[in-house]
Amino acid sequence: MNMVVLHDPDDIHELYDRRGSTYAGRPYNYIALNHVFEPDIGQIYLFQRNDRLLKRWKRPARWFLSQQGIEGIMPILDAVGARCIKALCDSPSQFLEHLRVWALSTPLIALSGQAHINQDLLRTYFYRQQLVTGLLEPGKTPPVDFIAPLRWLPTFLAKWKRDAYFVRKHQDAFYGEMLAGAASNRQRRKDGDKNVGEYEPVMARLLGEGMPEREVKWLAGGLLDAAFDATSAAVTNFVVALAGHADVLKKAREEVEAVCEGRMPTGEDVGKMPYLKACLMETFRWRPSAPLGLPHVTDSDDTYKGYLIPRGTNIIVNAFAILHNPDVHPNPTVFDPTRYLDPEKQTGEHSKSTWIFGAGRRRCVGDQYTMHALMAIMAKMVWAMDMKVPEGTDLSVEGGFDDGLMMKPRENVTVEFEVRDGRRERVEEEWQKGEKELERMLGKC
Repeated sequence: MNMVVLHDPDDIHELYDRRGSTYAGRPYNYIALNHVFEPDIGQIYLFQRNDRLLKRWKRPARWFLSQQGIEGIMPILDAVGARCIKALCDSPSQFLEHLRVWALSTPLIALSGQAHINQDLLRTYFYRQQLVTGLLEPGKTPPVDFIAPLRWLPTFLAKWKRDAYFVRKHQDAFYGEMLAGAASNRQRRKDGDKNVGEYEPVMARLLGEGMPEREVKWLAGGLLDAAFDATSAAVTNFVVALAGHADVLKKAREEVEAVCEGRMPTGEDVGKMPYLKACLMETFRWRPSAPLGLPHVTDSDDTYKGYLIPRGTNIIVNAFAILHNPDVHPNPTVFDPTRYLDPEKQTGEHSKSTWIFGAGRRRCVGDQYTMHALMAIMAKMVWAMDMKVPEGTDLSVEGGFDDGLMMKPRENVTVEFEVRDGRRERVEEEWQKGEKELERMLGKC
């Protein structure tokens, strides 16, 4: 197998952007394509080969995650954020579960219109995503792509087969529930049901446009999983970064208070918070949630800088190396949001921290959604909660974070939350207001 690892933004720009038609493929993954995802269509948007199906799926995916799409779900983001803050106030020790529920809820509502899901299904979903990560992460499964006889091991000797069976079974059931909810919403609209709510879920809209149910099911399921994975890892890193740096948290809180004057922040406020935005950009740099991104593969032979890059070569962007280059980011191990107070550094090809979203034609189309969602929830959290990590907590890459397919804090890293004085009553009020807003947008069952 041929492999090229890129760690220079100029090389990435040349290959992924200027020669994008050659470098937009995805590597063949036997386990994913034959055991995890449904054949022919279930490859999920992120892992879809560079073919006609991907091109057909791009339009609805980009619309859902566009600025217009984000504005349409802004009230949902605020309501789900208020739910999360209330949950943190009620049971702060379960903060990881609350953050995961938050990461799942907004895309689930926006895609299918489902505002509630029972605890058993939630836990199964989280477990399933954990298994998916393990099945897709290089080195966590046998090398069946290269040693074909390993594919024929009986299930009782191949844990990866048992895990893949569980994942596919749960995917089919979970995505099927999403489809059923969207189809019901679509039918109620056609029947003139006045209790259906004013928001039309993305899946219901796609069904109305004539997209086949099977495609709607797997496109939406893939978008849901991608949104969950991206935001759940990044929000945990964001929380740990602020909780572990009291001086930064203090400055962020002062900015939030200056903008909101005592009320809970909304999604419309975050554009006035440059320091909090700098904290987010620095979190992406300091602990990138996708340190190596997803690999690309060349669809044809190419030559670059005198090297022949054959068709089928795996191309990996080492985002962590780029973001910790001391020539660009002095003292790269230090968490310092002032690096990104200059807007030009947020977008500069060498200094930007958004490499976690990939590059070129396969760049994550949900980058704007992810950043807006993270800003909205963190503004609320900074406003409502005091948070800190216990003294002596190791926040180094080596001791405090898992660095596989997704970089996130290890289980031993905890955050202590406490409701700020005078905030609990207002949190309750915002939660009640958010529930009423969800009922207005989604209607009554």
